Amino acid sequence: MIQQSTLSYKNFVPSLSRTDTKTMTIQDIQKEVDEICVWFDKMWPFDKSMVSKHIPVSWMKRSTKTVGRASRRKVMGVYRYSMEFSKEFLQATTPTGFHSTILHECLHCIESGNRDGWSHTGLWKERAMMLTNTTPFDINRTVQENEITPEYQKIMMAKYKYKVVCACGWECPRQRMTQSLRDIANGNKNGWYYCPKCASRDLKLVQMWPDGM
Repeated sequence: MIQQSTLSYKNFVPSLSRTDTKTMTIQDIQKEVDEICVWFDKMWPFDKSMVSKHIPVSWMKRSTKTVGRASRRKVMGVYRYSMEFSKEFLQATTPTGFHSTILHECLHCIESGNRDGWSHTGLWKERAMMLTNTTPFDINRTVQENEITPEYQKIMMAKYKYKVVCACGWECPRQRMTQSLRDIANGNKNGWYYCPKCASRDLKLVQMWPDGM
């Protein structure tokens, strides 16, 4: 039986230890994704091989609020995956934050039996929590506030009017009121929304600056 320490990301994904992420090229990001695919195959050998998927990466062509994005399309009954990353947010996120995003997107590409990681529930959530609990990387549905550089954080936070908070310390800023935020403000009575860090449904909505500003 393979020891868990043998499966450490440090043994398979040296790119995850890089602290100079602001200088990473798209070739560097491709190398990191390829290394993660090898690592995932070692950790979860009964999944469909990640290496065999040959997942290409590219820069996003337009400015977006998204750090990274995975896409897929079905070709002759088989999913083909690809990833895009934002140059703008590469400069904005901390090294840990950017590596966490790459892991997040790679988890969307996993397939195990009749399950996959395409949504933020089920298999994706199980594996995300596993990596969060065993590595320095916090795999959440969105980039966390502490994963944004202080300089960029000031610019970004000025755009956000609300944030969803959990007692465990997780926070998620939002620019405008939506039905999901109204549901959370009213006590999350249906229990549809949960903290991606601790799975608590006791979420609160905080208004960061008053109406009219």
